[in-house]
Amino acid sequence: MLQYIFYLILYGTILTYLVLGFIFSFEALLALNRVKGAKKWIRKWNTPKQFKRKLMIFLPFLHIGYFLLEILPYYIGLDSDIKPFDLEKIYKFIYENDD
Repeated sequence: MLQYIFYLILYGTILTYLVLGFIFSFEALLALNRVKGAKKWIRKWNTPKQFKRKLMIFLPFLHIGYFLLEILPYYIGLDSDIKPFDLEKIYKFIYENDD
């Protein structure tokens, strides 16, 4: 019984990290592309300190999402340019510009 509870907590934690990581990474990548809705959503759910912490926690997902949404379409020929991956640019767009 104790082993069952351990695996339940372990797999629940891993699945939660995966789901939240992909959600956060897609919102951050939308902010990289300067989407106003992403800026509004991130400001609603995160303080600046929380957002910086989440950027570091979910960094692997940001790289996977960046590869799938920016680099791969460029090399396939669906996109004409690649936006540079810059965490500081994302942060400044969300919290330093009051548009």
